[in-house]
Amino acid sequence: MNDEQMEWTASWIAALESGEYCQTTGALRKDGGYCCMGVAADLLNPMGWRTVEGKEYWQDAHMEAVPYVEIKSVSGLPLFFLFTLPEMNDEGHDFLKIAQTIRERAGFDTKTTRKI
Repeated sequence: MNDEQMEWTASWIAALESGEYCQTTGALRKDGGYCCMGVAADLLNPMGWRTVEGKEYWQDAHMEAVPYVEIKSVSGLPLFFLFTLPEMNDEGHDFLKIAQTIRERAGFDTKTTRKI
């Protein structure tokens, strides 16, 4: 991870821990809540959300896909790891647990977002 990726990942962790995002499951964003990847998408482009036939989409209104490639690019985290995060979210792990998992995988100190 380069410095920019570490900074972005630290901001994602901070957003997950902030309490500013309500958590949901089964979608990037719905009913005012976000999945952990929806929080990442919102950080990437908060103006990128579109509503089509009552469903919320990020960036491309014709796709329900998680923006894995974009998140990989800005975070430096491997795709195989990113694929596990929506599963954690939908299995009921809260944002604090998911943030801790990201922190550990990114190699940050377990109490801060300082690189060790």
